[in-house]
Amino acid sequence: MQPPPATPSLPSPPYRFGSIGIIGCGRVGAVLLQALRSVDRSIVVFRPTVVSPATPADPGRAKSLAALVERSDTIILTVPDDVIPNVARECGKARTTAQRRLWIHMSGSLPASVFAPICRAEDNALAIHPLQTFGPLADPALFRGVLAALDGSSADALLAGAALAAILGMEAVTIPPELRPVYHAAGAFASGFIANLLDIARELMEDTGLPRDVVQRGLTTIAHTAVTNALVGPESTPTGPVVRGDTRTVATHLSALERHHREFLPLYRALSLATLDRLQSRPDGGQDRDAIRQLLTASE
Repeated sequence: MQPPPATPSLPSPPYRFGSIGIIGCGRVGAVLLQALRSVDRSIVVFRPTVVSPATPADPGRAKSLAALVERSDTIILTVPDDVIPNVARECGKARTTAQRRLWIHMSGSLPASVFAPICRAEDNALAIHPLQTFGPLADPALFRGVLAALDGSSADALLAGAALAAILGMEAVTIPPELRPVYHAAGAFASGFIANLLDIARELMEDTGLPRDVVQRGLTTIAHTAVTNALVGPESTPTGPVVRGDTRTVATHLSALERHHREFLPLYRALSLATLDRLQSRPDGGQDRDAIRQLLTASE
């Protein structure tokens, strides 16, 4: 049975967030703060772990978690995924007033139900995750045009998510809670893994003696073309010696890595074998690919 598809393009009617508090201010939190303060200067911030310290005179900096919880109608957690449940519990302990609250976290893998232990009947809980990679610069433009994966405890929570996505310039979609880890894993393949592979490619090319700026230009061109071609869809044609069944070239790669960068051999083998597995449905090059598979597994 096929899982239900993600729901695209939720409507974004007005939603009253009230006073907003942000807990944590790492890369995502810093960009979120800049984006939201452009429309509401009253947002308060509390940093459980100081990543980039606030200016002491910042009027929006809460002195404690309890102070932020008491001052805020909407509370957004931008802390690492592993500590979201603990921070949520601490928020629940710090709560002393009965007003309705909207609890939000920005994890891609966790559902909104992580707030269930602290949610009262009048509360809403929301998970909203921007499918984007964030660098050290807090540029609100990073949100514009990206997917925002929503999961909510109620229809009102999803409306709040759609409204927040609209404020930030994102496209809201819903992902079933049980499939959020799959969605998030897709993001890891499309972002973090690619960045690590390019870092390895940069190191290998610089070891040939090419200047760094030349390497940068060369990798930018080939990577941009490869990603563009890959995003055409499943029918796009992959390239490379494994795809072509070029056993001799694969052998020279293995030999060169053995001599100069043995630390990258396991990854080269794993990615090559994964490429072979995805090519099994293609009738061409079968015999040569069998030879390449034997070559890749012979010295593991």
